[in-house]
Amino acid sequence: KALGTRVHLSSLEQCKNFLNEDTLNAMMEHQRSHVDEGMQKKNMAIEKEGDLKVANRGTKGSNVPGKGTVLFITVPVFADRVSAQKALEKIKEQDIVLVQGNESSSKEIISRHVFSPLPAPNSPRGSFRILVADDVAMLRKGLVHAFVDIFSQFPNCPLTICTACTAEDALRAIASEPFDLMISDNQFATPTTLTALSPEEEKRDRPHVFLGAQTDSSVPMRQNIKNFFTTERFTIREGDGALSGLDALVQIEKASHSSPLPFPVLMLLSGHKIHLPNDCGIIIVQKPLKKSQFVPVMESHALRLVKLDQCVKVKKTKGSSIIMNKFGTQIFVDDRRAQDSSNITSN
Repeated sequence: KALGTRVHLSSLEQCKNFLNEDTLNAMMEHQRSHVDEGMQKKNMAIEKEGDLKVANRGTKGSNVPGKGTVLFITVPVFADRVSAQKALEKIKEQDIVLVQGNESSSKEIISRHVFSPLPAPNSPRGSFRILVADDVAMLRKGLVHAFVDIFSQFPNCPLTICTACTAEDALRAIASEPFDLMISDNQFATPTTLTALSPEEEKRDRPHVFLGAQTDSSVPMRQNIKNFFTTERFTIREGDGALSGLDALVQIEKASHSSPLPFPVLMLLSGHKIHLPNDCGIIIVQKPLKKSQFVPVMESHALRLVKLDQCVKVKKTKGSSIIMNKFGTQIFVDDRRAQDSSNITSN
């Protein structure tokens, strides 16, 4: 049906906003990868030459996409003008409030819930806490690196990341420590070659990766992560690996009202399409989850988490608001921006 398709754009300004955002995201992702690659090469040179001063030079990446960069841009296509207009008027997860005034000066306040994490006042180590559950070490490492990169953009939000090797291991972690987000694979294998925590270690804090002001600045973060995975340990019991990630998340959701610990945001990574009831708050994400997709996925579920009473919306001064979990951890803020309503017209 691509041939002969008519494209109806109700607002050129809206189209520019969508395209510009995608392009800027691609540019930023390319620049970060360029810097990371440069830093890795420099770290190798530092190890060989022992010259720590090299690390402070030449770390700026390109300001534009490099040769061979591929941009994927999605433009919505509708069969008729009415459908196009309705789609543009109902911007996903945005609340539009019309400010009173005459037609020539009226503006719209566009409200969008932006991922902006801040730890709860009584959170252990004063940090936002994430539990990553996957039976494949390489995938656990990838997610840990991704979250460290993502939270590096929030310097006021220290981060603690723990890992689990099975759904059963994840349930034991959730029952013993508070977490703000749990992200889990669906299918797990029986842990046969992994190291178990000793009974004494199980009584202490679970091994973790920490990102924050207390992090030893003399050791690169990537080295800290490498050290963590070198000695990674879990709670392992006979029969572990039989429970699926989805079953574990459903158990956590059902026990949320009776659990003494706070209820985390639940995210399932699956290679298959899974359909859950509308009253289920588990976020389903198709594998692979790219680093650039995490924040948009979270933001797209902000209002749904409030509707399902998994998070609470707290109004602040001047009409703004924040969304917190029941533990008091801030997850989203209300980003309110004025836009000239005269830009929104129909053809």
